[in-house]
Amino acid sequence: MKETEDSDISISLSEAVKSVRIKAGLSQEKLAKMAGISKVTLIKAEKGGNTGSNVLMKIAKATGKTLQIRFK
Repeated sequence: MKETEDSDISISLSEAVKSVRIKAGLSQEKLAKMAGISKVTLIKAEKGGNTGSNVLMKIAKATGKTLQIRFK
């Protein structure tokens, strides 16, 4: 995979994390607490940092969503 493709995936993922938080009407602090993760971990996820699937699952559950990963 090319470096630009990796960047595109990170951007899409970070945008999705931030979008689900905003649509749920939650602050970073509130969502982090609900998901059982640190605020720093959430901020990294929203900025495209290396985020594990376990963190994404916690964010999804805390916002009432399910996590789906697709390869196209």
